[in-house]
Amino acid sequence: MTHYNFKLTLFVLLSLPMTLFGQDAVVDAATLNKGENPTPKNIISIKIGADDPWVGITYERILFQYVGTEIQIGVIGASVGAKLYFPAIRNGQVNFYVGVLPGWGFAGGLKTYFPIGINVMTKKSMRFSLDAGPRIWHDENENFPGFSLKIGKVF
Repeated sequence: MTHYNFKLTLFVLLSLPMTLFGQDAVVDAATLNKGENPTPKNIISIKIGADDPWVGITYERILFQYVGTEIQIGVIGASVGAKLYFPAIRNGQVNFYVGVLPGWGFAGGLKTYFPIGINVMTKKSMRFSLDAGPRIWHDENENFPGFSLKIGKVF
């Protein structure tokens, strides 16, 4: 690779996050005057799926428009992790996400779930989320795909 190609590649890679996250939806004055928050801060959901826990309650805190942390607690099992949303998470929009959720569950042992999903936030502050991805077992060589479905309330 020539010196010029290296500089160009480095420039593109360093400016890519700024380009992806720098373009944000415009919030109109009417929305702000009504007191509606276009970016939610808290999400509580019920979930079922083939990740840990299989059935449980999820609390997600949106730290920034693109980043959220999540904790899941179920009958047998728990997990905690982070998600990256794109485009920015807002009420009344559909967005995609990727994440990482290390957890312990019913089958025993530590696993890490890497969800890739779609999230629908209604204007009435409801959330519908569906994801799937690999589950990596830390104690064994077996890896199985996982999935989850979440329905919840945004506030």
